[in-house]
Amino acid sequence: MKRQIQAGRPVANRPNSVIKPLAYACVTALGLGHVAATAQQSGSQLEEVTVTGSRIERSGMNAPTPVTVVSTEELSYMAPGNIIEALSQLPLFYGNTSSQDPGGFFTSPGSGNLNLRGIGTNRTLVLLNGRRVVSSTRFGGTDINVFPEAMIKTIESVTGGASAQYGTDAVTGVTNFILDTEFEGVRGHAQGGVTSRSDNENWEASFALGAPIGEKFHVLFSSDHYEADGVFSYEDRDWYKAWGVVNNADPSGPSTLVRPYVVSTTATFDGLISAPGTPLHRLNFNSEGTGATPFVNNPAYSGLAHSIAGGTGSGDFIGADRPNVAPEYARDSTFLYLDYDVSDKLTLFVQGIYGNSTTTSTNLAGQFQGPFSPMTIYSGNAFLPASIQQVMDDNSIASFTLNRLGHSSDLARAGASTVQDITLSQQTVGFEAELDGGGVFDGWRVDGYYQSGKTRTRASQIGGIRLDRIHMAHDAVIDPTTGATVCNVTLVSGLYPDCVPLNPFGRGNMSDTAIDWVTGFEPGQLVNTPLYYTQSGYDLGLTDTYITEEAKIARANIEQEVFEFSMNGEIFDNRRVGAISVAFGAGWREDKMNQVTRSPIEPDGNMDTGRYVPANDAALGIRGQPGGDVNNTVAIQYSKVPNIRGKMDVTEVFGELFVPFLMDNKLDMSVAARHADYFGSGGVWAYKVGLASQITESLRLRATGSHDVRAGTLADRYDQTGGAGSVTDPFNGNVQNNIFIAGGGDPNIRPEEADTTTIGAVYQPSWANGLSFSVDWYEVSLEDAISSLTSQQVVDQCFGGDLDLCGRISRIDPSDPTSAINLVQATVRNVAKANVSGVDFEVAYNRSVNWFGGGETVGVRLISSHLSENSTQGFNSPVIDRAGQLNGFELPKDKIVANVNYSNGSFGAFLQARRVDSGYRDVLQVEGINIDDNTIDSVTYLDLSLRYGMEVGDGMWELYGSVNNLTDEDPPVVANYGFFGATANQTNSGLHDVLGRRYTFGARFSF
Repeated sequence: MKRQIQAGRPVANRPNSVIKPLAYACVTALGLGHVAATAQQSGSQLEEVTVTGSRIERSGMNAPTPVTVVSTEELSYMAPGNIIEALSQLPLFYGNTSSQDPGGFFTSPGSGNLNLRGIGTNRTLVLLNGRRVVSSTRFGGTDINVFPEAMIKTIESVTGGASAQYGTDAVTGVTNFILDTEFEGVRGHAQGGVTSRSDNENWEASFALGAPIGEKFHVLFSSDHYEADGVFSYEDRDWYKAWGVVNNADPSGPSTLVRPYVVSTTATFDGLISAPGTPLHRLNFNSEGTGATPFVNNPAYSGLAHSIAGGTGSGDFIGADRPNVAPEYARDSTFLYLDYDVSDKLTLFVQGIYGNSTTTSTNLAGQFQGPFSPMTIYSGNAFLPASIQQVMDDNSIASFTLNRLGHSSDLARAGASTVQDITLSQQTVGFEAELDGGGVFDGWRVDGYYQSGKTRTRASQIGGIRLDRIHMAHDAVIDPTTGATVCNVTLVSGLYPDCVPLNPFGRGNMSDTAIDWVTGFEPGQLVNTPLYYTQSGYDLGLTDTYITEEAKIARANIEQEVFEFSMNGEIFDNRRVGAISVAFGAGWREDKMNQVTRSPIEPDGNMDTGRYVPANDAALGIRGQPGGDVNNTVAIQYSKVPNIRGKMDVTEVFGELFVPFLMDNKLDMSVAARHADYFGSGGVWAYKVGLASQITESLRLRATGSHDVRAGTLADRYDQTGGAGSVTDPFNGNVQNNIFIAGGGDPNIRPEEADTTTIGAVYQPSWANGLSFSVDWYEVSLEDAISSLTSQQVVDQCFGGDLDLCGRISRIDPSDPTSAINLVQATVRNVAKANVSGVDFEVAYNRSVNWFGGGETVGVRLISSHLSENSTQGFNSPVIDRAGQLNGFELPKDKIVANVNYSNGSFGAFLQARRVDSGYRDVLQVEGINIDDNTIDSVTYLDLSLRYGMEVGDGMWELYGSVNNLTDEDPPVVANYGFFGATANQTNSGLHDVLGRRYTFGARFSF
């Protein structure tokens, strides 16, 4: 009994796989122009399909929940290469993470996570053929890049809450990737692509096979591979002009100004001296390191950055040295499926998936500025130019602070980069059955499956700066006995005899051996160490044994087991109005993770009390070690990644009811409910009610109301990953402390709860066959949202009497309450609120035309989304509505995609326009007061795809070519300056195209 599975329930066999335009329009007012037109031309009979959004098998035209449906063929026209890039063009998604915008190192949710409505990838449930997929990282969400693209038929997104039907994570909806498990034959494709700048070269190939084995078995196999070169330069992209935001020195004008050519005033590639009150203050070394000249501040600006437009002022374009325009990326996927018809009423199946994706990006090549890791240069330094040494001698200057950043010619020469490698494997066994024999369950469908999945994540920090060594390496002196340049620590005490002196002045003046000594590790060493976990210390008694590599490695294994059983069918058939249908079932799921960081200089991973950077000790010759580094719990710069271990499980029961009230589908109602019992959180209910009414032959109204839940992810429960920051200490006169921040996961975090409402209409005018419209208003209100308190909130609430939070604050001297705070755990709690609302509009028109001799079809489709509100409210904080903010967020108020698909025999053409609305740099800023220009321009991209098919023997071949960003539109200026990296970031690569015009050519075959 071969049946397709859509979102967890069976769908009866269809004579063919073409989805008819009427069924699409009844559900979503969507038209896949080329598919619908082909169906009309063939004259095949219209059929109804069951779509995602309900576990009850029934016609899509009765579904009250808005559903957006696209085929992989259409997505390949929109963005050939990666499904995530094409889905990101759809207006219902805001802020997907993709291979072009993969997120931060060690903290990324993955390179292919979907984000419906823009309130978090972990609030969008992703299904593969109706079943869950193991998360790609501890942050939740699934990397769809490892899905078997060659076997995906359609992708359906429920754009309303669906926790009652499908469980936790479905707060904003569900996206279901439906596999073509009925496929028989052979098909595949190969393609290559490149930008008009001759970079980002990429290629892709896929192969799929489906075949019967005897009369009972059916087997499917597919394999996909894609890879793309990285773009780490702005060469030939003259739109980059280092646009940033600077402080206005004129008190009568706006406080901040948007300007081009923004650079740091605090650090340079060659080294900027900080020595207040001395002649050396604000001298900047030349690139040869042989001398220094005064750093010139542009008087029009104040603060940590200024603009040097017009040639006024000093500084380096730090962000242009090694930019991540597009990371290097590769993915593979292999899929195997086998089913066996025990009888015409029972089918057994097994399924296996293996996928891998690898993203490589440039990494910070060492920052030595500000409060954390400035370099202290002592008089007598062996590399000091004579002119600088003379000033120090003449003015009795014992030392000065040098602020500098790593350059591609020196500290980045070690290949400073980060690599995130995600491998997913998942195995499923299950059955599909139809009951017979009479009685109340006659004709019911029964499904069940057991699934085991595992994700292995390997994050590598290559060329990381060793804080335990670099300050000793640049403290170089002349050995009075031999005249050789040596490290001061070696001369004074003989410690670190392998220390290699490092020249920190100018750029490109560090020797290879010095760079090697202060970056990465010595590979090939055996390490055997006990493991310290943030939740339990050494109590687990676990150890780790490995051979060292040059990189610091964070390895995480995430495992998931799922069991689910469900039934659906009719319980009463009233011939006047239709049948009452029911679905119910139960499920159990367990997720667990084990993350271990491999760093030979932080071997046990003690991120609580471990101190791995040597403290200053004059007797040993160790000096100039910054207090921030000494008191930090890591020795590789900016990579606090602790060992984490934990698990969670949930047991669920669910049910759904469909009741028609009036004949001919004039009015019907669907009700769903789910009770889930979460580990550490207790029980919680999710429920949903939907109404649909056929007002006239052409007009159907629909509405839903749902109460949805999301349980805490493994990161919410156990994560302790940290970073750098600062707090004011109310216990000590509000003095400011520079601190390190650790995450504060809570194993007993409560599920967050949301109420979602949708109201919409579908209009299919009888006077225009093939034309359909839909409009839907939605609102999502989220309470008790899982969020982290800021480090300052933790300190302030401890001061207010919260003793639990006081336990999350560490001081340099734990016995002295007046000593400086050096570590704060930013604890996770149910403290936030969020509200999202907007309107979705879609129109589709499909028809036959006679423009060039007849036999032609044309399809027109427009999808738009208006975002009215996307607000959040943290603990004791005001409501902030970010709708329209394009800097730091990807929330344009309007997104529109419109395309035309034309077919004429063997020839086809696809033309698409994508518009991203204008917006604000920051919704909290007032133009003319806080900033002089708070607007970000809109942009419209054009894409063109042409194809030509031909019969070859018993098969079909199709040649195709695509041009994305046909007019080579520059990305709008999204001015921003990052003080942490001292870089001017002028784009939002998650929203706008930064690669420019690009070409793809390839061929498909099937037989």
